[in-house]
Amino acid sequence: MFPGFVDRDREYRVLEEAYRSGEPELIVVYGPWRAGKTFLVKRFLRGKRERAFYMVANFGEEELVLLDLKMQGHRIVNIAFDMSTFYKSLRYMSYAMRERFILVIDGFQILERRVLKQLVEYWDKEAEKYKPFIILVGEGEKAIERLIAGDMLQDRVTRVIKISAFGYRESRVFMNGMSPEDKVTAYGVFGGIPYYLSLIDPTISLLDNVRELVLKPGAPLREEPLNYIYRLTREPGRYMAALSAIARGCDTPSKVAACANIRQDSVARYLRWMEENLDLVYRIYPLSMDNRLHFPRYRIANPFFKWWFAHILPLRGLMDLDVREAQRWVEAGLEDTSIDACREVALEHLHLLRSLGRIEYTRIGWWWWSMRSEAMVVAVDEANETAIFVECEWGKADESTLQKLVNKSSRFPWRRRSRENIFVIYALDVSNIRGGNVIAYTLEEVDKDFNNVRPSIERFEA
Repeated sequence: MFPGFVDRDREYRVLEEAYRSGEPELIVVYGPWRAGKTFLVKRFLRGKRERAFYMVANFGEEELVLLDLKMQGHRIVNIAFDMSTFYKSLRYMSYAMRERFILVIDGFQILERRVLKQLVEYWDKEAEKYKPFIILVGEGEKAIERLIAGDMLQDRVTRVIKISAFGYRESRVFMNGMSPEDKVTAYGVFGGIPYYLSLIDPTISLLDNVRELVLKPGAPLREEPLNYIYRLTREPGRYMAALSAIARGCDTPSKVAACANIRQDSVARYLRWMEENLDLVYRIYPLSMDNRLHFPRYRIANPFFKWWFAHILPLRGLMDLDVREAQRWVEAGLEDTSIDACREVALEHLHLLRSLGRIEYTRIGWWWWSMRSEAMVVAVDEANETAIFVECEWGKADESTLQKLVNKSSRFPWRRRSRENIFVIYALDVSNIRGGNVIAYTLEEVDKDFNNVRPSIERFEA
């Protein structure tokens, strides 16, 4: 496992500065599953463990929370609690710890409302006396944001730290030694989720990593999406069917309903729950220059889940019988994964080029001209009437690659007759495609550009 703390120094400084303030603090740390929230908090607790109580919220109901708190507390701080209410437990812990009390509740979003109300009661009555340092760790972006803005936590939360998955820039750190092509493909498989990335062994091939981490019996990520969905949903089969449909390209509500065999009048409920409470899907809208409402497409938020549902779920039976044969099927599907990842990397690379002053645009995003066409990256510079169109080719780019991109660009309606078009092509080999209004990049060139903006890394023994 990668023994380091990657690009979270800003978030870490927020926690340290808050702790040094000496004031009561109620901090919310939230973000996607496996994104490094717990890792950040544990890094902060180094050297402070004797003053800290770290509780994992395994239950939501108060009676079970109190029982769980008693068991966890006895093992960690070896003190007895007044367990009649959650409020009294917190107050007694503050008194027993003597020094400034650090309380971490990991998974706080599952606590039922009356438990949170007692946490708020403790904060309102005891915060000035005991100066507690409370960190609430949770997942489910929109659900957490509703809690923060709600009547209980509103005006009480002192700081909010949102943890996001890594982009390609940060993810590359875990792939040192891999070729630029394998880095992009690995990003398509494992995404920017720190936990998954930390498991990668860059000294072996990408396919060997897939075998060791996903395909083999007992592999750490073999059942990862299933474990998450079964843990958090009451109808896991429905959610799995919907995610499998989206992974196969059924990316609108009507298509999901048809592909997953879900009733048309029910599919919106499943999609909304996955988006607002589980961080499983999100919507993209086409880059619009006319201020009209356009229909969105759904995408799976976690790239590993997307890859797993598209390529691993159909192989689960074969994986039990013949891992090597399953690996050959995975290899056959890697090109599609690589192209999708290349488009995501291209989008991030354009952001980097703009920050360096090497390209100009005022808006950027995904665009498609019909619900049957694939999404492509498009950027526009409104001041200079310039449109930038992006294509990825997993192989050698040639005139047919350029012509395909030109044909797509002709459908983009914004200032079609007056604008200047710039075509940006990413490929493994671009030797035949440079010149004029064409900018071409190999993955080696992209790799060099990202090498100049490396993230911060703090290495330590886990």
